[in-house]
Amino acid sequence: MALLASPPRRQSAGVFTRSFAEIEEPFEAVEAALLGPPPTWLTDADGEQASEPHVGLGHIDVHIGAAGLTKTVRLSLGKPNRQPTKTSIPVAWSATGPSALFPQLAGALEVARLGPRQTLLALLVEYQPPFGRLGEILDEALLHRIAWATLSDFRDRVATSLAGLAHATSSPSNSGAGS
Repeated sequence: MALLASPPRRQSAGVFTRSFAEIEEPFEAVEAALLGPPPTWLTDADGEQASEPHVGLGHIDVHIGAAGLTKTVRLSLGKPNRQPTKTSIPVAWSATGPSALFPQLAGALEVARLGPRQTLLALLVEYQPPFGRLGEILDEALLHRIAWATLSDFRDRVATSLAGLAHATSSPSNSGAGS
């Protein structure tokens, strides 16, 4: 019987999380808003437009869990992938400044047709908890809840912005009909 010199190394798996919101506006209007310039739908935690909000990369402040704290993250948006009933934009973010406590996130921001006047907004991300195995244990115990709350707050702000923009473009008063 042969003995292994050391046990096989366990590869650390990333953590997947998702957050959804329903927008009571037609898919086409929500998609058009999402495909517009990010400054129109991307806001900081305080509701202000994101700083440096040019296409592809910007900095935004996000709420960290429910504690009322904020952290500036570097946000990267990829090229949209459009399909007949959904559109997805790759998204990644990493903390600025001291960032060892904050995982880097990568995933997608997606809008999908849910009904004739309903659109589903989904934020689907994966991250690697910091600090190796200790970070995994902390993530399982608490940190995943903070990550989910942070992502949900971001998703809610995007959903509110997209809904407002979509409503403004799909509203009958803006259809060009004269009064």
